[in-house]
Amino acid sequence: MVTCYTGKIGTNLEVGKRMNRIRGVQALAGFIFIAALLMLVGFDFAAYIKIFLGALLLAGAYGLLLLDRRRHRELSHSLLVQTINHHRHDWMNDFQVLLGLLKLKKYDSMQPYMDKIKAKLHQESCLSKLGVPSLIAYLMSFRTTARPFVLEVAVEQEMNLRQLPIDSEKVSKLLRNTVETFSQCAVPPDGEPNILSLELDKEDETLLLDFVYEGHYKKDKLQQALEKMEKDSKRWGSLEQHLGEEKAVLTLRLPLEEK
Repeated sequence: MVTCYTGKIGTNLEVGKRMNRIRGVQALAGFIFIAALLMLVGFDFAAYIKIFLGALLLAGAYGLLLLDRRRHRELSHSLLVQTINHHRHDWMNDFQVLLGLLKLKKYDSMQPYMDKIKAKLHQESCLSKLGVPSLIAYLMSFRTTARPFVLEVAVEQEMNLRQLPIDSEKVSKLLRNTVETFSQCAVPPDGEPNILSLELDKEDETLLLDFVYEGHYKKDKLQQALEKMEKDSKRWGSLEQHLGEEKAVLTLRLPLEEK
């Protein structure tokens, strides 16, 4: 199998150049804003000069706002392109394996692999229907950046968080913060990859978020983070945890009730 990285490297270079230009213009706009503010406050100028400095102040502030929005848009577009490329490579690899099995006439091996692809399609379909765009983008793009573990997400049934009697934005924030907590406590592997499995499921009266981490991690640091979460858990549900040497289990249950 041959993988070509030229397009991705070219895209990253172009994005880097645009981001550098934006940062340069941001620095200039910031300088204008600060200089106008200092001159307006520190000196007693004539009225027309104050009006001019006030205009510069407003122009600098407005420029900073526009440039910050453009920077976030560039980063979002870059992440989207990386995510699409990553998934395209995954599917190309799957098709190449199937074609290889077909050419070798290993028909018995094709069915298990087709079942694997079917399960993968089902999971991606469930993720795309979670109803919170920022959460969907976060989970779908997680593998496109360097991380100390592999994130495996399992959604037992199709669900739209916005249609459940729960604060979907709060669930999204809690889920992302928990994944990032594991990311900060994980120790990069020197052999087999670390794995964080996340299961989302709707029970009778609760929404289940079940995290299982397998691999090396900073136990004391994770313990401190979970203790803080446990103190806050009364506001949003319940928390159960079990920390082993190379395995950590965290179960969050969020009550489903009228918003």
